[in-house]
Amino acid sequence: MGPLFLYFPFATFNGPSPPPTTSLEKRKKTLNQMAKRILIKNLFQTPHLSRSITYMPRPGDGAPRPVTLIPGDGIGPLVTNAVEQIMSAMHAPIYFEKFQHVSGKMNKMPDEVINSIKKNKVCLKGGLDTPVGGGVSSLNVQLRKELDLYASLVNCFNLPGLYMRHENVDIVVIRENTEGEYAGLEHEVVPGVVESLKVITKFCSERIAKYAFEYAYLNNRKKVTAVHKANIMKLADGLFLESCREVAEKYPSIAYNEIIVDNCCMQLVAKPEQFDVMEYRTSIKFPLMIRPPIDAPSGRGTLGMMAMA
Repeated sequence: MGPLFLYFPFATFNGPSPPPTTSLEKRKKTLNQMAKRILIKNLFQTPHLSRSITYMPRPGDGAPRPVTLIPGDGIGPLVTNAVEQIMSAMHAPIYFEKFQHVSGKMNKMPDEVINSIKKNKVCLKGGLDTPVGGGVSSLNVQLRKELDLYASLVNCFNLPGLYMRHENVDIVVIRENTEGEYAGLEHEVVPGVVESLKVITKFCSERIAKYAFEYAYLNNRKKVTAVHKANIMKLADGLFLESCREVAEKYPSIAYNEIIVDNCCMQLVAKPEQFDVMEYRTSIKFPLMIRPPIDAPSGRGTLGMMAMA
């Protein structure tokens, strides 16, 4: 903090006045010290006034912005309702276009919901039920395909004041969301034989790698870790690693390393603070293996907010 120059009549200070023969600079210094003492004294004697927390919009933002809201199924309405209350308490300049009728049991996502998301560019969505072993296709997968939501981002970190086994945990997990098993490409070859396809492309592998490194660069992150199973899926995950290595060369200021998913889970439980930004391909087993070890040391629940690009 720079010098504090406050000029008051000498009679207001509870102390001796500077000698009249003191130089101007010394008089300024003495006045400054006495003014600081008075300010500190008054600060601790005056009761602190409480004020409401308000949302400060960026310069130029005046009109409230629309946000698409899908409460969803199960506990989805509870989660989204809590967010609505928080936004209201913050006086955030937004309003919700709510679609309460959307359910995971529907055959497809209604066109008006898709149009609302495309128009608003922001959507708050609760969990949607997915039929198990039959029934309609997942609306979550339909949304990813329709809107090309290729990047799922989750930030796991320690909460201040909440004691956990591990400290200094701040991990960002970025998952490719449009390919792999979650794409739902499967068919019955002959009766009793079903084939599921895990399609990996160079384009999507490079795209998710660029997203991870660009995120790390813009957010002052130091390291990107690629999680894979290339020791078994040598072609599919091998292509993913090849793309990550090519992109990593364009970001020399960011460290890059690779880790097999099995070892990754053990390291997450033993020493999670070693990870910074993690990226991996969409796979059925990867979220099941990675998310619980991440959630546990950070003190956050599995169901949370997820940003998608």
